[in-house]
Amino acid sequence: MYAEDNSPRATSPRLLSASNTVHSALRDAIHRIECGDGIEAAFIVGRDGLLVSLGSPRSQADLQAAMAAAVFGAIDRAAASLDVGDARGALIETTKGAVQILSLGNHLLVAITSKQANLATVRALMGKAACDLARVLSTS
Repeated sequence: MYAEDNSPRATSPRLLSASNTVHSALRDAIHRIECGDGIEAAFIVGRDGLLVSLGSPRSQADLQAAMAAAVFGAIDRAAASLDVGDARGALIETTKGAVQILSLGNHLLVAITSKQANLATVRALMGKAACDLARVLSTS
C-alpha cells in the first residue's frame, strides 16, 4: 500500500503505526523476560534462523538466534521421527547455565540463562510472554 502520492518509496502511516505497535509489543515481552533473575538474554527468532526481535544488544545475537533455530529444528525433526508429535519447547542445560526455547508457530522464543537462574521461573516468564506474543504474531 502506497501513501497518497503513490510513490513506491512512500509508506502508509497506518502500516508504519501497525509495524511500530508490533515491534513495541515484541520488545516489551522480551524485556519482561530479561528482568528475571539470572536471565542473560532473550530474543525471538524465525524458524529460518533470522533474528526477529532482541532485548538487550548482544555481540553474537545473530549467531545465537541461528543456532537456537537450528537446534530446535533438529529436536522437532527427532520428535516427528519418534512419532511423539511436534516439539513445543526445549531445555538445554549446560555447564554455564541453560537455553530455553518455546515454539511460537513460525517463531521461537529463546532465553539464555546463567547457572543461578531458577529454570521454573524462567519457564513461567516465557509462558506468559508466549501468550502475549501469540496474539501479536498472529495479527502481524
